[in-house]
Amino acid sequence: MKLNITTIEFNIVALENINLPEHPGSTFRGAFGQALRELSCNFANMKCEKCNLNSKCPYSLFFNPFLTEKDKLKTSGRFHNKLRPFIIEPAISGKTEYLQGENIKFTINVFGEMKQFIPYIIESWRNLQGKGIGANRGKFLLGNIWIINDILGKSIKIYDYKDELVVNKELSISVDDINKQVNLYKEDKVTFIFKSPTLLKYKGQYIKKSLEFNILMRNLFRRLSTLAAFYGEEMDIYFKDYLDKATEIVIVNENLEWKQWFRYSNKQQQKIDMQGFTGMITYQGDIKQFLPYLIIAQYIHIGKNTVFGQGNFQVLS
Repeated sequence: MKLNITTIEFNIVALENINLPEHPGSTFRGAFGQALRELSCNFANMKCEKCNLNSKCPYSLFFNPFLTEKDKLKTSGRFHNKLRPFIIEPAISGKTEYLQGENIKFTINVFGEMKQFIPYIIESWRNLQGKGIGANRGKFLLGNIWIINDILGKSIKIYDYKDELVVNKELSISVDDINKQVNLYKEDKVTFIFKSPTLLKYKGQYIKKSLEFNILMRNLFRRLSTLAAFYGEEMDIYFKDYLDKATEIVIVNENLEWKQWFRYSNKQQQKIDMQGFTGMITYQGDIKQFLPYLIIAQYIHIGKNTVFGQGNFQVLS
């Protein structure tokens, strides 16, 4: 398996009061998408799939990725759609109003070689400063931006408002970094902390409690293997063997809470119902062989609506 991940931390300062929803990831995604399209799209009234420039267009590649003939050949036609190569991870605070002068922090995780478009991401957020974000379109200052590798404990500043220059630096999280992290975990017990609402399905039903480990791994492998196939290298493992072994791992503690709320879609001009669970769950058994996949999955999230921050979890030993 090879899927490098680049974590970009944004620090912005409210120049006016900014009103955000409790779960602001969809707001950030919408603003970013609109700004990236304005920056990179030459044909505003044309759909991405009909555009001759879509294979090189940052907006199309990030928000409307499509299966190329090369993708189909590489994956033997096993996939019918292509996942977006990023997630937005807002700070978990529950805060909905930021006063003038307050800081707002969030990260964007970019997968594989899509990191080449980081300057476009930054320029999109620079252009948003004067347009504002949130329900009241509050203006902000893009203070500084960092690339962070929290496994290595390293960070590099790649942008600062004082000079407004983007510095091209490399500090992605690699498979080697993940493998080194494995030794820090116990081999027989892990606890998952679901920090943002997580929406998983099994046999057509949403899971609200008692998330069995094999169901968790089934969803995790599906997302991880798809992202690796398109933005890294395919996973060369026999999934059935892993899932069979996953049935032997049991729940020893659980405290999951089901949540419901709504978000407003500017594109659809309507409220959209949202749901998912948060909380913690502890598993016990032969965990060691799953650890590399659990560790990297923290950076790609799991379940539905991962692009705007759902399915954010932390693995503790």
